[in-house]
Amino acid sequence: MVYAPSPTPIETDFVSIKEGRFYPQTIKVATGTVVTFINLDKTRHLVISDPHPEHDQLPDLYSNYLIEGEKYLYRFDKPGAYGVHLEDNPSVSAEIKVK
Repeated sequence: MVYAPSPTPIETDFVSIKEGRFYPQTIKVATGTVVTFINLDKTRHLVISDPHPEHDQLPDLYSNYLIEGEKYLYRFDKPGAYGVHLEDNPSVSAEIKVK
């Protein structure tokens, strides 16, 4: 199943991974914001930048495998729209809009 990012971005600096998908799927943050990704699944997940398989949109956005309860923090320093996905299921994605 493919989940498209939600059309209206939510202003938050926190993205959770639950039931194999990102919540929320689209967020809006200010430049310089540190976004926290937290895995709430029992399955481990690796958060990585788009596009798959190159991962070169933000090559340094590359978490370790996160087990349940672990967090990954990434600072978004440049304005733009950035995609992230789960390496174990690249069709599961989120978008971070940085202003």
